This record gives sequence, C-alpha cells and structure tokens, in this order.
Amino acid sequence: MKFLYHYQLINSMVDALLKDVQEFKHLANINVKEAYGMLLAATINGVYGTEVMPLENPILNKISEKTHRICEIAVEKLNQGLYGFWICEALREIIDMATLHPNRRYVIICDALGIHDFLLLTYEFGGRVRPMFAINPGGKTKTFEYMVKQCPILRRTYIREVDEPSLALIAKIVAQHIGASSERYDDFDKCVHFTSTKDFRGLVTTLYRPLEKLLTKVKIYLNSGFTVLMLADHGYDINPINFTLYHGWTSRAGLSLSILAPLLVVR
Repeated sequence: MKFLYHYQLINSMVDALLKDVQEFKHLANINVKEAYGMLLAATINGVYGTEVMPLENPILNKISEKTHRICEIAVEKLNQGLYGFWICEALREIIDMATLHPNRRYVIICDALGIHDFLLLTYEFGGRVRPMFAINPGGKTKTFEYMVKQCPILRRTYIREVDEPSLALIAKIVAQHIGASSERYDDFDKCVHFTSTKDFRGLVTTLYRPLEKLLTKVKIYLNSGFTVLMLADHGYDINPINFTLYHGWTSRAGLSLSILAPLLVVR
C-alpha cells in the first residue's frame, strides 16, 4: 500500500509540475531557449542544491522543490528495490493513454531524456502532454530491457533468443504492440558521452540543440495527425561544478536524475 501511495504521489507531483510550467510560460516573456535555461537551473538547484543562476521567478522555486521531492522518493524506492512493479505500471498507464484516441501513433525511443527536457516539452505543448516516470535501476540502460522481459503488457512479444535487446528492437516491440511506427533518438546520449562544456551557458546551448531537434520532430508528427509516445530508458546527471554529463547511480550517490525515466504521450 505504501508503494502505491508513493507511486500516486509522484504522479500527482508531476501533474502539479505541468501546471507550474504553464504558469511560468504565461508570466515569463522569454524565448524557448531562455525558458529551457531557467528550467534547467531550477532542476539543478532542486536535485543538487547548487544555484547556477538566481531563481528570481517564484514559480521556478516551486519547480525546484517538486523536482527535489520527486528524486527523493525515487531514490528511496530504488534503495528498497521497488522499481520493477513501478516500471510496469507506468508503462501500462502510458500505453493506455497513447491508445485512448483513434489517431495514428508514432513511437520515439529516447536514449536518455532529462526531467528538464521533459519540462520544456510541457512548456511547448502544454495540456497535450501526459507524462509518467519510471524508476531506472542504477541509472543505466536496463529500463527497456526490464519492460520487454518482465512487464506483462509487452512480455508476449519479446523475442526470447535475444539476451540483451537493442533500443531499435525495443522500439519495434512497443510500436508493434500499439500499431505504430517507431524510431530511436540518441542525440542526448551523444551529448552525455561526447561533449564537454565550461559553464552553465555552454551547457544550455549544448543540451538545447538535441532538444530543439526533438521538439521539431514531435511538431511534425502532431501536425500530421499522430499521437506521439516517447519512452526514455534513463535520465542523465549533471555535475553542477564543472557541468560534465554522466549517467549511472549507486546507493552512495544521493539524489540523481539518471534514475528517472520519463514516459510521455503528446497528442
């Protein structure tokens, strides 16, 4: 029962985040990249307790506080080993949302997607976004493998001969289940492994490039009458001192963005 309470608590906090972001958009007269920088700063403040820029807008402080609490609960459940049912329940709910309307469907499997990236998606698409979060075991690439091997909603379509399914295969399995086309999007993971920045402004520019490209993709599919289902296998962490990117988590690591795996429908 306590697990269900925390699962529902995170969902309600995510819904509250959506409202905060829309209120922030309504009050802030700024461009999308500037908004991303402020949402990223609020996330870093909430998770790592580091102020990379002043959070002058009180709504950003609310976003920071909610992000902190979401990560706190996620770490607690991960330490208790309660991520398995969480992954499957979040997947079931998000697939139900994706198939609720008779639109054509498109699946985008993201190799890494941060909560701050998800926040900008809600900034852009507002009430068209319905999000969930799975908890990733260890902040690595095991969320999707667990989904197709263990979650009842996908287990029947899994190819047993494949020990470690690729992201492309997982995208195909999910798409087949809901009658959709699919693609893999790995530009965020490339940022994590192959880029470096010297300051917060450089970090915003680095991360905004793949996000802007993803926003454009989603807009194209929405304008063509699709419902878009986006699944990420994990998030990624940011060193708030030197702004390097990484993913992975141990029980000694404290709060982490890597362990949050965003799942969302945009329609």
